[in-house]
Amino acid sequence: GMLVACGAVDLLVELLRVGDVDGKGRAIYSLTQLAAGSDVRCAAIVEAGAVTLLIQAMESDNRHVRGSAAYALMQLAISCPRRANEIVAAGAIKPLVHLLSSGDGFEKSGAASALAQLPVPPEHNALIADVLLRPYRENVDRTAKRSCSNSRVPHIVIC
Repeated sequence: GMLVACGAVDLLVELLRVGDVDGKGRAIYSLTQLAAGSDVRCAAIVEAGAVTLLIQAMESDNRHVRGSAAYALMQLAISCPRRANEIVAAGAIKPLVHLLSSGDGFEKSGAASALAQLPVPPEHNALIADVLLRPYRENVDRTAKRSCSNSRVPHIVIC
């Protein structure tokens, strides 16, 4: 469309490349909005090199930039699903899994949303399952320890 023809995508991708934290955040937000509902704009965003920059943005010191980059990758995968393999090939899975593992609620939500839209290679399934199951395992471990320390009666749980 017109926004692509006018160079808006290229300007936003350049802002994502060289902007400060605020500029990157604004560029990511705008690119996400542009990608929504338009495979033409989405393809232009991918072709302008945004995917690599969004993957790099997930390494930012700023939590908002990291989480927003994950949501942007999700939107690209939704709006132009034929390009989802390119997102994976560019290296998106490991940083998304890292955000899923160690991010705050916003980052985890963005990472989970992106991973749900991408064709995750089977070799990453065990890592993702480990990250998703970790809180449950930790809860079971805490419960078992509390159970062992609060009782003088032998338990089936090995302490």
